[in-house]
Amino acid sequence: MDLVSKLENERTELKCRLDKLTLFLDEQRKEQTVSDRQLVLLNRQWLLMCGYLSILDWRINDLEEQHD
Repeated sequence: MDLVSKLENERTELKCRLDKLTLFLDEQRKEQTVSDRQLVLLNRQWLLMCGYLSILDWRINDLEEQHD
């Protein structure tokens, strides 16, 4: 498996986790079931995961451009 494929797999897994976290945070806006501190930490986690996803996209695009 080449590097691009590995990164794409990593991206797919991360996107799935990010989608689940997004749904959970949406539910928490309707009815909070975790502590305020946990909610703050989960929102920070969501932001960092979004950044991580963007970096994976940039890396994949960069590697694909090198092969063109």
